[in-house]
Amino acid sequence: MRAANILPLLILVFSTASYAESKVSISTGFITGNTFRALDVVSKNLYATGIIDGMLLSPLYGAPKGNLAQLEKCTEGMNGQQLVAIFNKYLNSDPEVWDRGMHTIVYSAMNVACKT
Repeated sequence: MRAANILPLLILVFSTASYAESKVSISTGFITGNTFRALDVVSKNLYATGIIDGMLLSPLYGAPKGNLAQLEKCTEGMNGQQLVAIFNKYLNSDPEVWDRGMHTIVYSAMNVACKT
């Protein structure tokens, strides 16, 4: 009878541990949405192209290349001004995120922009 009670407990413990290990941890970025909004045009363009270049470089750090297909296709031929327009559109539509890390805002903004 004890073995029958322990088995469901073991399943629960190991499935929870497995789930916890699969979570992704994102470090705090360098700037927030508020900081980005205060940058001049040139700085915004440089930040925008730099962060997308960094995302496209992520396979060097172990990210699966296949996960970037949508971003690669979506940003092909874009320039810094277009990226900044995407970021600004997202920021203007959602002021609650202005205090969050700009890198996570960019991720969300590109997901929205690249689905259309």
